[in-house]
Amino acid sequence: MKYLSIWTPCALAISALLVGCGGGEGGGASAPPSTPTPALYGEALEEAETAELVAQKGFNFGTDYKVEVSLSVAEPAGAEGYLSLYTEFDAASGRPDYASRIVLSTLDNQGGYSHSMRLPNHVTQVWAEVWYRDAPAKPLKQMLTVSNGVINETL
Repeated sequence: MKYLSIWTPCALAISALLVGCGGGEGGGASAPPSTPTPALYGEALEEAETAELVAQKGFNFGTDYKVEVSLSVAEPAGAEGYLSLYTEFDAASGRPDYASRIVLSTLDNQGGYSHSMRLPNHVTQVWAEVWYRDAPAKPLKQMLTVSNGVINETL
């Protein structure tokens, strides 16, 4: 009996929700019939078909471009150095969006890095961080600008 008394209010509530009100022809008020809204700015223009679209000769449909990167560290710490490059960052705070890292590499013996890569068309600057695993020095951080497909900087 106790079992039924717990479920009875729940069953009544669910029944009330399912039955609800409305859905019938009751009530006296009804909305007036709707009329189509006329166009505000004259006649509608015909949409172009994809086959009708024409690109200018020489238009580049690529979504990325090639960048030659050549970086060097002015005063290498002598220990094994690492480089990270990021496409998203806040230059004012000096913090990159770590999910946007596009390069994680070691530096060569002279504290340099040379490589070519591809960047999305909207990226014209990257954030560089260089750090040394066994050195007490703070990481070097700098914003780098792509100029004519080249990044050539000394950190």
